[in-house]
Amino acid sequence: MTNLQQQERFAKANTFKNLYRQIGDNISNLERLRNQDYGDWKFEDYTHDKKTNFKAVVLKNDVTKEIAVFNIGTDFKNPKDILTNIKMAFGKPTGQMKKANDYHKKIAKKYQPLGYKMNSIGHSEGGSESQYVGIKNPETDVYTINAYPIGRIKAAKESPNKGANVYNFRDPYDPVSKLGKSFGNDFIVPISDDTKRKPFIFGYKEAHQVKNMGDINNALTPVEYKKRKDSLGFLDNLDNVILTGEDIGKMDRFTFRAYEPLINQLLKEGSVIPRTEADYRVALGDLIYVNGYTRSDGVQVSGYYRRAAA
Repeated sequence: MTNLQQQERFAKANTFKNLYRQIGDNISNLERLRNQDYGDWKFEDYTHDKKTNFKAVVLKNDVTKEIAVFNIGTDFKNPKDILTNIKMAFGKPTGQMKKANDYHKKIAKKYQPLGYKMNSIGHSEGGSESQYVGIKNPETDVYTINAYPIGRIKAAKESPNKGANVYNFRDPYDPVSKLGKSFGNDFIVPISDDTKRKPFIFGYKEAHQVKNMGDINNALTPVEYKKRKDSLGFLDNLDNVILTGEDIGKMDRFTFRAYEPLINQLLKEGSVIPRTEADYRVALGDLIYVNGYTRSDGVQVSGYYRRAAA
């Protein structure tokens, strides 16, 4: 992909981000959802499967001949969505993923013969559903925002194109996209002022919200982002990371709910340890402590522990 092609893709992703936010603000009122001004995009369809709580909105652009299917993200007040997140944590496709794919195919069957390009967009759990759609429909372009990555499910492991059609955009402080195993092309969207963010390296609720996502036109690959001075201590994913009881205690409710399946698994394995034990294991060479950093406003951001390389 050339620089020009990448910038065009980033611009489209930023448009989809803004449309997603507009949809999310009105998702509870179908009449408002239908009558919103989406610019060149027009409301086409809405679906809600009450059995799985899968929700999606379809917009059509007759200028560019495109269809955009927006898969709506996790509702942490709904037990079905929480159970879905638990299944994803252990690498299993969910009922909502399958519903998303069925619905996408239904829309594609109607519009692809008319020459429309298909796009699938999702945030959080909706992003996971879009990634799954991308596996099953490689001709579809996928754009996700702070998605739970689905790289551990069998379909992702066996994907012939390895997610080449999937573009994931992440806030550096988002907790959800640090979970799971990455699938597709990851990009970090820098924030203009790190002093507006909480000094907690494992992430927090506000960083997950679409309304707080930065300008996607400025997105960088994780490797590029790590070269920035304000990325010191950036935690890309939780591979080989050791959680301490103190880390868990600092999590806000949203982050704890997102991490809960992982925390429960670590507790069963005896892998959640006190900070004193973590420091002792650093001295033994079993663990490494990754130093935090001092923000531009003088606030100290704590580091974290990870397993030493074998």
